[in-house]
Amino acid sequence: GIGVPNLHLRDIKEVKIPNTVTAIGDYAFYNCHKLTTVTLSNSIKTIGANCFNLCESLSSIHLNNVETIGEFAFFGCKKMTSVNLGSALKEIPKRAFSDCKALTSITFPKTGLKAIGDGAFKHSSLNNDIFIPVSVDYVGEDAFSYTDISNFTCDPEFRGEIGRIYYCMQLKTVDIPASR
Repeated sequence: GIGVPNLHLRDIKEVKIPNTVTAIGDYAFYNCHKLTTVTLSNSIKTIGANCFNLCESLSSIHLNNVETIGEFAFFGCKKMTSVNLGSALKEIPKRAFSDCKALTSITFPKTGLKAIGDGAFKHSSLNNDIFIPVSVDYVGEDAFSYTDISNFTCDPEFRGEIGRIYYCMQLKTVDIPASR
């Protein structure tokens, strides 16, 4: 795995992770302001906490086979416009995509995902409809707070827990199954 925090890589612009690497450790690319492109191999299973935190120029990420991402992993990636969540991902942890100011939409995998952590997308620019799949057991406090989501819908079979949804000024409808 890659685990030595930052290595004074603040000026790095591109990262390609080879197939021999399965994990990227905590803070590995923290605060690399100029990092625009990250290419993850399909062997990556784990991305550590704060791994790409404050990589302000990073515009997209494909988490195809990633099973675990750490808290604040992509916090403050202000130019992040695209996130591809693979079906292997089990949890979107606390503040993982918070403050991703250019992130306007997210689609969750239909299977596998169990939890969306506290503040996971807080202060992002999400403005799409949110659909919570039946596989999710927990949607944390403020997971979508301070976004522009317009509709929040849970699968009719959803039986999980939902925390506070706060300060979503464009929110028009919330549809949660009655028999929770």
